[in-house]
Amino acid sequence: MRNRSNNNLPAFYTYHNDMMLDANKPLLANLDINEFTYLHFHDCFEIGYCVSGSGVCRVEDQEYTFKEGDVEIIFPFQKHMSRNDDAGPSYWYWITFNLHALSERSGFGSSAKLEQLIANEMGLCGILTPEEHPEIAELVKKIFTETLEKDAATPYHAELRALYVYQLLIQLSRRSAPLPKLQIQRDRNLQSVSYALDLIAQGIQYGDTPSVESLARASNMSVSNFRKVFRKVTGLSPKDYITQGLLNKAQQLLLTTQKSISEICIETGFGDQSWFNRQFLAKTKMTPSAFRKKFQKEAIALL
Repeated sequence: MRNRSNNNLPAFYTYHNDMMLDANKPLLANLDINEFTYLHFHDCFEIGYCVSGSGVCRVEDQEYTFKEGDVEIIFPFQKHMSRNDDAGPSYWYWITFNLHALSERSGFGSSAKLEQLIANEMGLCGILTPEEHPEIAELVKKIFTETLEKDAATPYHAELRALYVYQLLIQLSRRSAPLPKLQIQRDRNLQSVSYALDLIAQGIQYGDTPSVESLARASNMSVSNFRKVFRKVTGLSPKDYITQGLLNKAQQLLLTTQKSISEICIETGFGDQSWFNRQFLAKTKMTPSAFRKKFQKEAIALL
């Protein structure tokens, strides 16, 4: 099901490998850790598989319901986010592919051709059900099965994954033939601050976030114009965007490491733990320790 949504939510840029446990394995995530309060986007092709639960996925200004067994298709630079319904948490596997890197690793195919196909021929995205799109759902399951069950050193592992992704894109194009096209492309505002978004993402990752003045210089803009354009793209001021990004990183560290809250406070650059606790509480409605206790759970099997 697809509905219009007029919510104006902030959007965050993320690296495509942020959603992977390592270079080859997808991330199993409890969607309950993600409140429906911001969107995110990246420069890659994203595939998801709903292991359990149900809820709503938003892509740009469209909302789709999802349930166990459904798959998710997100194209590069589409702003998106998902949340659970009131029945409880849902679990998802997600994996992302940089099409150029995928073509290089597999040794065949043209990333330019795939990018042209995505830009001009796609009419399907968001949540796709196996009942309505069985071929697409089956290809997504094959991608995850190959990724989860085979080591990267397995002969022809990269080639087979690439083949499944190519088949998936071709099937999406075929099923999109009678549909209005998505017209996926970067807007000018996004292009003008894309380097700044990269710098912020790198700064958050390595603990050295840049100043607004340095971001404006890197974007060849005045500070005032940079703030204006940045808000148009993300829905937030540069300062608020960086703070939210650091809080997102803190959530990841709380769930994926055994580091103490004071260590996480320092690593995310908040310095003062009481300030960190207040900011975290304002975002998640719980303290860092309560957040960790509630959401740090064992992974469950996919298939």
